[in-house]
Amino acid sequence: MSKKTKLSFVVGSTLLISIVMLYAFRMEIGSRLLARGFQVSPEDNFNYEFSTPIEQIEGLRGGGSTWMDHHDTYIRFRCERVVELKGIESYRKAGVEAAPMAFFKEKFPRDSDSLEDPENIVVYSKTISPGKMKKCLVHNTRTQTYFFRVWN
Repeated sequence: MSKKTKLSFVVGSTLLISIVMLYAFRMEIGSRLLARGFQVSPEDNFNYEFSTPIEQIEGLRGGGSTWMDHHDTYIRFRCERVVELKGIESYRKAGVEAAPMAFFKEKFPRDSDSLEDPENIVVYSKTISPGKMKKCLVHNTRTQTYFFRVWN
C-alpha cells in the first residue's frame, strides 16, 4: 500500500468512527429527552387549563411531561373560590369511579384524606377522542382541594 493510500485509509476510518460516535451520542441524548419528555411546570399547567388568576390559589404542586402525542401532567391546589376551568361546557360531571384517584393518591399522599371523602367530591371529566387524551378535575368541596390531570 502506498503512503497516500494508507493516509486516505486512516483519515477515512477516523471520519467513519467519528460519524458513528456522533450518531450514537445524538441517539443517547434523543432517548434521554424522549424518556423525560418536556417537563411541564405546575404554573404553566394551571394557566393553560384554568381561567382563574393563579394568585387566587395556594399550595400549587404537580408535575408531568408532554412529548409529541404523549401527555401526562397533573396538579393539585387549594382555592376558597370555585375555580374556572377553561372549556367547562365540554366536560361532563362524572362519578368518583371515573377519576384517577389511585394516581392522585400516589402523587399527593399527604392529601389522601381529601381523596377518600366521596360525599364531598365532585368530578368533571372530558375525553378528547376515544382512546386518546383525557382530562379530569376532582374537587373536594369540604377541603377546597382540587386535583387535575391530563393524560393519554
